[in-house]
Amino acid sequence: MRVRIPLPGAISVLAAIALLALSVLPEPAAAQQPDSSDAGAGQEVMLADQFFDADGVRIRYVDVGEGDPVILLHGFALDVEMNWASTGLLESLPGEFRLIALDLRGHGRSDKPGESDGYGPEFVNDVLRLMDHVGIAQAYVVGYSMGGRIALKLVTEHPDRVRAAVLGGSGWAPPGTPPPAEIRGWIPGLQAVVEGEGSVTEVLWQPGWPEPPLEWRAALDANDAGALAAVLLSLEGLSVAEAALRDSPVPILAVVGEDDFARPDVDALAAVRPDVTVVLLPGSNHATALVDPGLEQAVLSFLRAQR
Repeated sequence: MRVRIPLPGAISVLAAIALLALSVLPEPAAAQQPDSSDAGAGQEVMLADQFFDADGVRIRYVDVGEGDPVILLHGFALDVEMNWASTGLLESLPGEFRLIALDLRGHGRSDKPGESDGYGPEFVNDVLRLMDHVGIAQAYVVGYSMGGRIALKLVTEHPDRVRAAVLGGSGWAPPGTPPPAEIRGWIPGLQAVVEGEGSVTEVLWQPGWPEPPLEWRAALDANDAGALAAVLLSLEGLSVAEAALRDSPVPILAVVGEDDFARPDVDALAAVRPDVTVVLLPGSNHATALVDPGLEQAVLSFLRAQR
């Protein structure tokens, strides 16, 4: 049975660089459960907060399960509960893997630096600090959207620390590629919210979407708008050079919705690294892919095969 874990009020948008559509989705569909031989299937996962110091920034993480370690990296403005617990991965994997998921700096219950130089490459450094903190020399890394960008940076800069990587709703673009126009408009909008003009919901909500429920509006508006703007300003620091991507020996799985705006980046990734395994989720977009049973199944299959 799929576990429902209460979500804290600070949760917001669903994209790494992008969509908020999860908030207008129905309840996540129950994924096909592993067969009865799968350890951990159907078990309730209890999340106990732990913290570590990341060069003066307090980072929250959870550590569940036993087995080969897997680091989980959530998307922009999400946290552990929204990206991993409510979608089922923290329920289905702990029977055979040790899952270590952190609230990235600027998100959830972690500290939120106010300047952009507190983000970008520091996201990558935090993963290495966490691995050192818990005594792990090497791990699988699974990232969704912005988390996928962080994972790809790890793959190219620290291949000795990554056994294999999964990029969900994320691929690769050459350094200097500008973000979508919608995202470029978010930065001044968020900065205006800091000055008391408008709300985070008004800045992030997309034209043509239904009016957000009051609870979602409250959750969006509870975010630290300045920290979110600083994160967006820092993302060029996660760019990966083509030569570094080509030279990395780390196995990669890319899982992307058929209608995801990140699909061209996945195509570009596969063009540079033809050995990348690509799984396309029919009918899913950047938001719905996160609750598509195919995502969970692809992650499980890939990690088991690499192990």
